[in-house]
Amino acid sequence: MDDKDRVGRLLQVGKESGFWRRGVDFPVRAHQVFGAIDLRNKRVLEIGCGRGEFCLWAGIHGASRVVGLEPMSDGFYDTANYLEQFRRLVVRLNLTGVEMQGRKLQEHESPSGSYDVVLSVASINHVDERACIHLHDDPQSHAAFVSIFSNLRRIMAPGGKLIIIDAMRRNLFGDLGLRSPFSPDVEWFKHQQPSVWAEVLTEAGFTDPHIRYLGNRFFRYVKVSYIPRSLSYCLDSLFRLEMTSRNRS
Repeated sequence: MDDKDRVGRLLQVGKESGFWRRGVDFPVRAHQVFGAIDLRNKRVLEIGCGRGEFCLWAGIHGASRVVGLEPMSDGFYDTANYLEQFRRLVVRLNLTGVEMQGRKLQEHESPSGSYDVVLSVASINHVDERACIHLHDDPQSHAAFVSIFSNLRRIMAPGGKLIIIDAMRRNLFGDLGLRSPFSPDVEWFKHQQPSVWAEVLTEAGFTDPHIRYLGNRFFRYVKVSYIPRSLSYCLDSLFRLEMTSRNRS
């Protein structure tokens, strides 16, 4: 089965499982997320993986091991048997080495150097929400995330890639005190600018920050993955930050 067939199979299984109605924009979204990273034989960890779409994407693209963490926190949209649902999808797609664990990042224990790629999509602020809110102006919150990211770097292989996708703290509608028609449920003050995350991650031992801004579903339908920062600020304020795990001395 070639890449096109594998993606087609994933879209069909996702549709039957209620992930999406058609899923035609999901491949573009997945390419937004993973960028140019070759997933073949990579060990992947996803923080706050939700229903596990990106875990499945990594699995069908040759990742040797994929672990998704989803603690099913308050407000989680899925049903109580979400772990079993994910296992059934893994079987239907004939994947091996792909699993989901119902736990938080802080509860996940792995030996040093366990992962080559770590992914967080709309979840990094939930790792420690209170600390995230005050990350830019409170030393204790800053130290809390330096500690979290330092341990994350420990379980990553040197040269491994960390990808964070989230909403920025700044948005046109939020700055005007208005509800965004594009992201009406986002509480902007619970997020941070990508430059703030890059600063904390650098202190924790990551390097080479690369920041891009993501188009929303409309842009994905026309196969446009990235947009200017100024346009993102007027829409969903979504960013993609990629950094590299520095060699341990």
